[in-house]
Amino acid sequence: MQMKVVIIDDEQDVLDLVKYYFDQKGVEVFSFVKSEEGIQAIKEIKPDIVITDWLMPVFDGKEILTRLKADQDTQHIPVIMLSCMTDFMEISSLFSIGLADYLVKPINMKRLFDIVIDHHQESLIA
Repeated sequence: MQMKVVIIDDEQDVLDLVKYYFDQKGVEVFSFVKSEEGIQAIKEIKPDIVITDWLMPVFDGKEILTRLKADQDTQHIPVIMLSCMTDFMEISSLFSIGLADYLVKPINMKRLFDIVIDHHQESLIA
């Protein structure tokens, strides 16, 4: 079965880059520029992994993470956050909510893909 990833980012070029790279690796990617649409889609798609930007309008990445971890149907889905934020205390607060991993922008696509694969394999074992 093909791995499904949802990515939410308000920058279309980031969505396009991730989608292109992951498509080449055989991963099905659903991308959303609006966080509210992404949250709704996650419930329907039931992805293996969620990748989200932190700083976005309407719902930021922290709010997305909080909502997913509070919902019994989505709390098991690993969430990887992307951002230019580097404040250790702020980032640590995300892990206490249930963040699986964090990557600082600009994105190294190979590193992101490796992280996604690692978390997907961990979730299959659990």
